[in-house]
Formats: sequence, C-alpha cells, structure tokens
Amino acid sequence: MQVGERGGNVITRCALVATIASKGSLELRTSAARPATVVLLQNYPAGMSDESTVSTDPQESKLPASAHLLCGWPLLLVAIGGAIGGGLGGLAYGINVKIYKSELPTAAKIVLNPVVGLTAIALWLVIVTLIQAAREK
Repeated sequence: MQVGERGGNVITRCALVATIASKGSLELRTSAARPATVVLLQNYPAGMSDESTVSTDPQESKLPASAHLLCGWPLLLVAIGGAIGGGLGGLAYGINVKIYKSELPTAAKIVLNPVVGLTAIALWLVIVTLIQAAREK
C-alpha cells in the first residue's frame, strides 16, 4: 500500500494503522510512526466507532507455505505442457490463492482447489487437441 505524505514523499510496503481521531477525521500512522490526519468526506464506515482501529499490515494477508503448496500443484503443467501449460498452471495457481484468501468455508476451499487445477488441465488438453488438429490439415 502506498501512503502519500506532505512534501511528496511516498512510503511503500509499510504497515498503516488508521484510528478515528474525532468525528469526521481519521489519524493515519505508518510504521515510521509519523501521524497524518485525514478528513473524511462521508460518515464512518458501518460498524466503526471512536475506538475503532483498522490495520492494513501486509503481513496479515500472507498465506502459509502449506497453502502455497496446495494452491501451486497446477504448476506441474509446466513440465508436460510447456508455455501453454505454464500459463494455465499459473492462472490456476492465482485463482487458488484468491480462493484460499477468501472468506469461503474451509470445505469449499478444499473442494474448489482440485476443481480449478483439473479445469486448467482440461483446458490444456482442449488447446493441445485444437493445435494438433490445425497442424494436420
């Protein structure tokens, strides 16, 4: 996340904590601990009060290594499918990561993981069949 500060400096990849300072304003504090006040143009977001704190720490959205392994199995298409397999495997990996980061129930995530990978394999087979049919003409 990028945070712009007075003077044109931009801080990248930092933790940003937003605290409601007073009615209609928000105090932002970066990992460098420099506060900045932002005036809100609308009312508080639903469910927020004067004591609410929102954090956008990039560490909170990281997946464990085991989840990356489970998401990444379609990348095996690179070994047998070349560039087309790699592209489809990468796409399936990205979709699986989005699924694991979503708020779906764990059972749905477990079912959708192989479905996404098998769909990538099926698409690869269709594309390869079409390419071979075109080459034989």
